[in-house]
Amino acid sequence: MPVEGPKMAVVTALLPVPLSVYVFAFAVIFFPRIVLTRHFWSDEQRREYFQLEVTKALISGEQLLKQMEGSKELRPLDKMDSSEVLLAHGMHSMYPLPGSQKRIEKRMDALRALDNLLPGTIDGFNERQLVFVRIFGFLEGNL
Repeated sequence: MPVEGPKMAVVTALLPVPLSVYVFAFAVIFFPRIVLTRHFWSDEQRREYFQLEVTKALISGEQLLKQMEGSKELRPLDKMDSSEVLLAHGMHSMYPLPGSQKRIEKRMDALRALDNLLPGTIDGFNERQLVFVRIFGFLEGNL
């Protein structure tokens, strides 16, 4: 997901302000995850970030399942109440903005396609890919 774009826009807009360079330098030193994009992260930082995202998604998913007891399938997003929509977006680490329903549907289609491809291709994965796959397996309760 393109989460780096808004960060870069804010930095670009605020950087010309006098003395703001010191604020950004302080933020880079003490809060690198917030300021720097993922391209600068080490593998350990990626694993930590993915684990944090999985934990957040699991919490949202458990709360959503509690609210939908007795139902075997999720209702479409446009038929859910606001708390269920927030939890569904939280499972995918998205904000409920206009157009996000289409993004969630595309993400679900991509995850289904990856699930279908996984059994035949897992032997050729490197360590970084296996960590990523293990996180999705953890989300689904398979690994």
